[in-house]
Amino acid sequence: MTKTGARLIALALALAGLSAAARGAPAVEWTLRVRVEEARIRWLPNAASPSAAVAARGAVLKSYAREAGWFRVPVEPGRGGFVVLGYIAAGDVEVVDEAGSPPDAWKQVAGEFRGAGISVRLGGGPVFFGGGDFETGLAGMFDRTTDMAMSYGAVLEDFDKNPMGRGLQLAADLVYRLTRRWGCGLSLEYWRCKPDSSIRVHYGVDTNSYTAWTSLKTSVFGFGAGVYYDHPLGRALALAAQGGPALYWADFSYARNLVHPLGDDAVSIGANALGFGLQGGLALEWRAHRRAALFVEARGRLASISGFEGDESHYWSLNRQSWTEQTEGTVYLQEGDGRPRLIVRGEGAAEGSGARRAALNLSGVGIAAGFRVRF
Repeated sequence: MTKTGARLIALALALAGLSAAARGAPAVEWTLRVRVEEARIRWLPNAASPSAAVAARGAVLKSYAREAGWFRVPVEPGRGGFVVLGYIAAGDVEVVDEAGSPPDAWKQVAGEFRGAGISVRLGGGPVFFGGGDFETGLAGMFDRTTDMAMSYGAVLEDFDKNPMGRGLQLAADLVYRLTRRWGCGLSLEYWRCKPDSSIRVHYGVDTNSYTAWTSLKTSVFGFGAGVYYDHPLGRALALAAQGGPALYWADFSYARNLVHPLGDDAVSIGANALGFGLQGGLALEWRAHRRAALFVEARGRLASISGFEGDESHYWSLNRQSWTEQTEGTVYLQEGDGRPRLIVRGEGAAEGSGARRAALNLSGVGIAAGFRVRF
């Protein structure tokens, strides 16, 4: 093969490479000048890659593609008449001229997908919240049950007392992207807590064990609207933050049953309420695909709800006689007669008794892990 033929083939390959690079990147042309004594042009955009050529200080090069801290450049024919297509470190050159739009750095982060600008996030994990007056009242009611069993001559064998403010949550976000980093959206949270407690006793010489149990269930729905912000940390990692107001609906139910030698005593309460608060989250995303990402998020909220409306039912039997009492109204925290407890009273019935409307403190945090999909 002649020298001229070799040069034509090499030049065609270089032009084909540049054409492919141009199709996959924005139309940008950089004019570069070598600023160091000798700049090595390497086969790959890596300092450990072998040198393909050397450019002296002051040499002017053209580039049509860039990868992180490297410019892709063709070098004029040298020995053998071949055109070298390699990479030169950005620190070894200065940009003399730049034509066209600058590269979109956001688009380089894990192949950012624009699409319709809508994304959906789904996740779940543990959740923790304070409980407030409900936690105080439930703890007192557990102790009241223990006191009642002792009054009938019970011998305590074992007990399991659990706080109410922990459970599992599911979370979903629908986000509309306004810019590359900012967006607005809606969030939906649901969490359920069911920490049952129990007391095991026996009475006198009777070796049979009796269990006084309390069953508690709290379900919470949160509907939020907020602002969303994404901050890229690299090609595949990003921080995602969101926050805004939220509307919370909480449903609470409690049941307790104590069996003793002379009969039994059972109480149940069911109520729900609606209230406002604030919610937010900070997530670390790993963008494995231009349309999909995995994330781990810390979610928090600031909210307290009062005005729970519902009913209370009390059944007890003693010496083969039984009584039933049903009350509808508002849930109060009663602290003036010994251990605190939750009670339901009608309008005006709790006035002057030292009771106050019970507030459920939903403030707390949760950890969610899941995935995000862009459309």
